[in-house]
Amino acid sequence: MLGTFLGNQLAPAATRADGLILYHWIVVGAVFSAVVALVYVPFLYRLPARTRWLMIASGAIYVSGALFVEDGNGVIAHAYSYPSLAYQLGTVIEKCMEMAGVALFAHTLSTHLVQRIGGMDLVCGPVQSLRFEHDSACTRLPSTGSAAAAGTGDS
Repeated sequence: MLGTFLGNQLAPAATRADGLILYHWIVVGAVFSAVVALVYVPFLYRLPARTRWLMIASGAIYVSGALFVEDGNGVIAHAYSYPSLAYQLGTVIEKCMEMAGVALFAHTLSTHLVQRIGGMDLVCGPVQSLRFEHDSACTRLPSTGSAAAAGTGDS
């Protein structure tokens, strides 16, 4: 909402000469993304090289989908209309890039935590638990049973 408001305020200055920026919030999003990236530079340099580059890659994939593919999708929408197949395919590409960026970030963060602290328990619900350790991929922890996990108290 704030991005749309600021984008509308900046609309005259934001539109390129060829009119390819149709969603003016993209300019605000790009500026915001650049500021966040600059603020996180000291944090990123303190991370191990592999973690640093994977975090940068995950952010770049996410922002590329959210800003650049969205901008291209705006051009498609302007040329063909919103319900067109080209627009729908552009939206699928955009959302896939955003999800891939988030998935890569989650993988990078969990891998870094496992390497840093030696292991991590992931509790998916009352029955499913997973243990991640530095030397192995994933171990399923013993189930506590649904009645005991649900707290029915029948022992």
